[in-house]
Amino acid sequence: MNCTNAYRICSIGFITFIFSIFAVFVGNQILDLKRLESRDSSHSAQKISRMGLGGLKDSVLNFLEGKIDSAIEGSGARDFLIDLYGLAVRELELRKLNNVPTDKIVCLENGHLCNVSEKSDLAGPTRAVVDFAQELQKRGIPFLFVLEPHKGHKTARMLYPGLYDHSHENVEKMLAVFRQNQIPVLDTRNIFLHDPETHYALFYKGDSHWNALYAFFVFRETAKELAKMGILAPEQNLEQKNYHFVNSYGNSMNDLSKGFGKFYLPLEPELLPSPQWKTNLSVQNVLTQETFEGSFEAHVFMRDLFQLSVQNHAVRNRHKIFLVTDSMGRASCGFFALAYDQVEFRPLNQYEGFLLQEIEKFQPEIVLLMMTGRNYGMEYMLTHKKLLSVSE
Repeated sequence: MNCTNAYRICSIGFITFIFSIFAVFVGNQILDLKRLESRDSSHSAQKISRMGLGGLKDSVLNFLEGKIDSAIEGSGARDFLIDLYGLAVRELELRKLNNVPTDKIVCLENGHLCNVSEKSDLAGPTRAVVDFAQELQKRGIPFLFVLEPHKGHKTARMLYPGLYDHSHENVEKMLAVFRQNQIPVLDTRNIFLHDPETHYALFYKGDSHWNALYAFFVFRETAKELAKMGILAPEQNLEQKNYHFVNSYGNSMNDLSKGFGKFYLPLEPELLPSPQWKTNLSVQNVLTQETFEGSFEAHVFMRDLFQLSVQNHAVRNRHKIFLVTDSMGRASCGFFALAYDQVEFRPLNQYEGFLLQEIEKFQPEIVLLMMTGRNYGMEYMLTHKKLLSVSE
C-alpha cells in the first residue's frame, strides 16, 4: 500500500470517528449545507449555514476547536470539522431565538461575509419598543430610536443569484408602526448611501460589526439630532480630524467567519479611536464595581461584557444620556462618553436587569435605543423581557 492510499484511508477513518463522536452530542440531526454556484470563478461554491441540530451543547464548540487544531492542515478531515464548527455556531444562535426568522451568512462578490435577513414582520420587537417608549413618556423621559446601518443594507448588487436580503422591507414595516405611534426615529442607514465601497471598507471583512470610524459617523449624526433638542456636544468632538484611529491587535473581529467555520477568513485587528485633546473620565463597571480613572482608553468601552457609568470631568455641559445599544453600537459608546457630562451604557445583547428602573433612577435628558436593522439583533434583544422587566 503506497503512502497516498494509506493517507486517504486514515483521513476517511478519522472523519468517521469524529462524526460518530459528534453524533453523541447532537443526537438525531439534519445538516443542510446549501451551496450556490458563483458567477465568479474564484468563488466556485458559496456556502449558507442552515441547520436543524438537536440537543447541541456549548461544549461541542470547544470539542471541535480542539480537533481542528490537532487535524492535519489541508486534510479532508480538517475541512469537514471546520464545516461542522460553522454549523454548530449558527445553530446555537438560532436556539437563542427559538427558531424565529433570522439571518443567513453569505459571502458577497467583494469577498466580505455578510448577514442577509429572511422575511419577518418584526411584530414582537416593534411592539416591545412602542411599549418601552410609552412607558418612558409616562415618566416624562424623552426617547429616540436610532436605526443603525448594517453590512447587508447595500448588498443587493453583491448577492449571488437566488439570494435576497429582506432587512430593508422588514425594518420599513417597523418604522411605519413607529410613525403611527409617534415614536421619534433617527435613521442613519443612508450614511454612504451612494458610496457602497466606503460603506464596506468601514466594516470588518469577516465580521458583522462596523469599525470605530463608521461608529464616529453614526455618533456625529446622532449628536446633530440631539443638538436640535438642546443637548449639545462640543464642536471638537464632531470633527473627524480631532481623532486618530489605530489598530488594536489585542482584539480580533470574525463573528461571521465563525459561522462559516473556524479560520474561514483571517482574524482582523479592531480599530480604536484616540481623541487628540486632553480627557479626564471616571468609568465604573456596573456589574463588578471596578472603576477606571484618567484619560480616555478606548478598550475600556469596547469590551463585550460592559455595563458602564461614565462621568466626564473634562466636559461640564450637564447633559445626561442613557444609551441602550446592540453589539454594533458598542463602537460608538466611547464617542458619547467624550461628548457629554454623564452617560450610562447598557448593552442589550448581554443585559439582564431592570432597565426601566435604572433609567428612572438616573433621570436622563434622553434615552437612546440604538439598533441595527437586521432580524437577529431585533428578535433577540428587542423583547418585553429585556426592555420592560421590573423587580418585584
